[in-house]
Amino acid sequence: YMSGYSFINFKKQWVLSNKGTISLNQVNNKQWVDELRKNSAKIIWSNRLGENEEPESLLSEYINNHYLTFIVKPPIYTENSDVALIFNLKQSALEALFHKSIGNGSLIIFDQDGKLVYSENNNLSSYYLEHQEILEAEEMYSLKLDETEYDIVKKKSAVSGWTFIAAYDASIANKQLMQIPISMFGIISIILMIHGIISGLGAFR
Repeated sequence: YMSGYSFINFKKQWVLSNKGTISLNQVNNKQWVDELRKNSAKIIWSNRLGENEEPESLLSEYINNHYLTFIVKPPIYTENSDVALIFNLKQSALEALFHKSIGNGSLIIFDQDGKLVYSENNNLSSYYLEHQEILEAEEMYSLKLDETEYDIVKKKSAVSGWTFIAAYDASIANKQLMQIPISMFGIISIILMIHGIISGLGAFR
């Protein structure tokens, strides 16, 4: 699920990545690196979903921060960090993992800052982006949007801070629920019919 990695040593001023080893002074996107060093957080998710990848990102002098990037600045429990581990997530692999992971529902994921990570329903994801207060609400069980009523299951990860939303079309769900008793009635009818035929043949003999 990774497309690349980088290890930055701020103290010794060098970078080791899947593209080789260079001096920190040679890095093209040095401004992003400086912002990363000043960031006091120890575990960081960088979300650049939807942004066009810069042409120079293939160069060894560029520290890749495209798409979703997971950053750890060890040691975790001390104030200062002289190093940073950067892991670049692979978009195709991650989206394949998410795709249809909840059956007939639509999966929508937002990061810790309320930015979109993944969506299988553009109308719903746009609605949540425009109404961040609803995204932060503790509970929501249903939502009506564009004449469609959705059953909503929403959970926030305590580890990543990401919010996972499973949305189900209530009308489709109700139809599926109605199929259960109809199917059961059909199965019972067939069993009773077979039982009647067997009983009739036994009585005839």
